[in-house]
Amino acid sequence: MLPALPSAKWGCSQEQWLMLRESRRATIVLVLGCWIGAVALSTAALLLSRVTTKPIEFELVSSEIEPELGLAFVARVRPSLPPWWSARGDSLSSPAESDLTLLENGHPLGPAHATHTAVREKGAGRFSHWVGRIIFSASDNSDPRTNGRLYRVSFSPRPAPWIERGAMLLLLVGVALTPIACRHRSRLGVRLAQVWFIASALAILLIWNLVLMWLAPRWIAVQQDSMSYLGDFSIRTIGYPLILRSVSFIWGDLRPLAFMQVNAVALSMVALAAATAHVLAPRDGRERERRPLLAAASWSAAGVLLLFMGTSTRIFETSFTVMADGPFIAVSCLVAAIIALSARHRSAWLPPLAAALIAAAILIRPVGIGLLPVVLLPWWWHRHDLGSASTAWWRPVLRLLLPALLTLGVILGAASMRNFSRHGFFGLSTMGSISLAGHVAWMVSPETVPSEPELARRIEAQVAPILEARPALGWPTGYYLHTSDEYNILLWIILAPTVDRWLAEHPPAEGTQARERERLLRVLATEPVRHRPWAYTQHVLANAFGCTHWFGRGASVRSAIEGATPGGLECLEALPPQQKALFEQWIETPMFDSNSPRSFVWERLRRGIDDRRRIYAAITAAATLLGVLLLPWGGRRAHDGSGPLTKLATSPEARLLAAFALMVWSPILLMALSATIIFRYTDALDPMLASSAVVAIFVAVRALSEVRGSFSRRNQSEKLTSDNSRSP
Repeated sequence: MLPALPSAKWGCSQEQWLMLRESRRATIVLVLGCWIGAVALSTAALLLSRVTTKPIEFELVSSEIEPELGLAFVARVRPSLPPWWSARGDSLSSPAESDLTLLENGHPLGPAHATHTAVREKGAGRFSHWVGRIIFSASDNSDPRTNGRLYRVSFSPRPAPWIERGAMLLLLVGVALTPIACRHRSRLGVRLAQVWFIASALAILLIWNLVLMWLAPRWIAVQQDSMSYLGDFSIRTIGYPLILRSVSFIWGDLRPLAFMQVNAVALSMVALAAATAHVLAPRDGRERERRPLLAAASWSAAGVLLLFMGTSTRIFETSFTVMADGPFIAVSCLVAAIIALSARHRSAWLPPLAAALIAAAILIRPVGIGLLPVVLLPWWWHRHDLGSASTAWWRPVLRLLLPALLTLGVILGAASMRNFSRHGFFGLSTMGSISLAGHVAWMVSPETVPSEPELARRIEAQVAPILEARPALGWPTGYYLHTSDEYNILLWIILAPTVDRWLAEHPPAEGTQARERERLLRVLATEPVRHRPWAYTQHVLANAFGCTHWFGRGASVRSAIEGATPGGLECLEALPPQQKALFEQWIETPMFDSNSPRSFVWERLRRGIDDRRRIYAAITAAATLLGVLLLPWGGRRAHDGSGPLTKLATSPEARLLAAFALMVWSPILLMALSATIIFRYTDALDPMLASSAVVAIFVAVRALSEVRGSFSRRNQSEKLTSDNSRSP
């Protein structure tokens, strides 16, 4: 005899209740299996990485060697290994992972880990073991297929990638299913999900501060670009130099800067994930009763989002350096968090606060101008709630939008007036003209720059050897991969110094040197675009395609720091004496041991995601495109008679997805139109991309649930109607 069951409470029969109980047991078993499997695979990956194995050697068969570009040849690395071992090559997430050595007739070739451009253009034995291929050149740049030499490869096997990827996948599945396993006690599920989120936040903060202490306490790295933030340069906005001066004024030097930047980025990501969970959670008691798992699922999703963002060394790497990227990422995440709250709540103080943060982002990095459209979203979402139907249309605009626009105007106007008084031009910086000029320098000639033919002729003569050395490039992949390395050469080695020498020979009759330099760079940037629009369009499209090579790219904090400080602080030697003295006063030499491991544990676990950049780009692109489609619906009102999908399209979740989509696509379109397509800037968009993917999955699941519920209610209604028609 069956015991009494709460079938009335759950609205199901006795058999259905038994099936529900059995499914709950199966879910609990599945969750425990995921957690145990994740721990087991993570432990296996860690232990296998510590095992010392005998190097594997094999010969490159000439029939399997194929020509690549220029002096480079490519061959597959396919050794016969057990399934738990693999031939680990370099990748975007670990650019110095491989220990492979290449021998030519017994003599080692090198250097290893060479850039593919260097292998193609310089050769001389350079090679790169990249993922599952080796891209190499002969010592005398001959054809390795016909030169009669023997090429042998030797490497140490590493743990197979499927172990780390499986650990990450099981961890994510376990996190997602844990609150579902507690669906018979929804409050317990919510509490577990919130504890998971808080634990994730504390773990991220603890890990990054331990990394700071382990690498070099009270230390900050420098790059060549770092010096332009210390002085009063017209190419930089004033935001980041003000931060540097404030830190130096309070602490006496810049050494605490890395601690401040890293923690600012981490805390801003916590704020963004928490705001996302708040928007996705149930809005009232009725919805909480109807959807008991929604709150738990929202906090679980936020925890997964936080771990994904917080373990991305690519996002954090610039926070260890005197660069504006770290503060810009932090401010962008805070803007996204404020806009997320605006998607659910109508508040008079949220839009001005978002506007002030956007102004700070623009002052730190001019590409922040692309965030300006999000200031309009709170008014667009809540314009129906700001007054009665008889109220004039401009009153809600003034009440909600005007304070935000005034905040933006005052801050940016003051910064522009400062540049006008210092440098003689009204604007935030001259970086836009410089960046565009660097992208189109290869098109400069007397024909494309008729207003400055002599200057254009000088630049053309210096650019010509670079254009002649270009191999036959496939468009757009080959074009982007080859020309992306030319930008800094064309701009900082050729174009900018040529303009400075021209100004020294032809000093301006009127105005300041900075104003004339800005005018010349603007001419060199815009006139080639007007004369060769199709060539410029191809360049923009190829660089936009390069986005798929950038999004999802991993990076090692350690390799980034070593790249920023080669051989200690050798890059200081290239600085002017005054700037060099400042750096030597403020910055200590890194104190980490160069022989310690290059990668952290989470970098290995993330590698399966970071190296699949095209999959990541496809997922995030689909999510943001869905947000763009939902954007017009955000300003509508759902009535009681509206369908379930209409209610979902006008819900805070859909508004949030539309906001993230706008925050991603606006800067990308701005960069594409101005050709400032340096995709390092999109590091700040990565948190919004990841957030978009999580919210899009959430919205899609809810939409499917609504559709299924609608069909179920229709079938029940039809069945009831049929039963009533048969009854006497």
